[in-house]
Amino acid sequence: MVAPDRPDQEATEPRDARTLASDTHPTAERIRFEIFRRMSAREKYRIVASLNETTRQLAGQRIRARHPEASEREIFLRLVSTWLGRDLMIRAYGVDPAEWDE
Repeated sequence: MVAPDRPDQEATEPRDARTLASDTHPTAERIRFEIFRRMSAREKYRIVASLNETTRQLAGQRIRARHPEASEREIFLRLVSTWLGRDLMIRAYGVDPAEWDE
């Protein structure tokens, strides 16, 4: 933190402070991390679970848009194949993603 020049000013982050996201001001990131530190494990888990579910939904929508003729089962398998990889897909589901037409 950089001390203010005058008593009526707030302390600020150094101008060269780095953040995890290039579009986030260092002060905003500091506040965000402070909020996360105060959260319980359950609250953090709920956020992560919600983000994961949103990611799955968006990926499923992308697959549906690219393969409108696909059944729900095929959409599921295509989605799962993005996580499991070819070898595990073959072992777990008997499906080889390499055989799908793109």
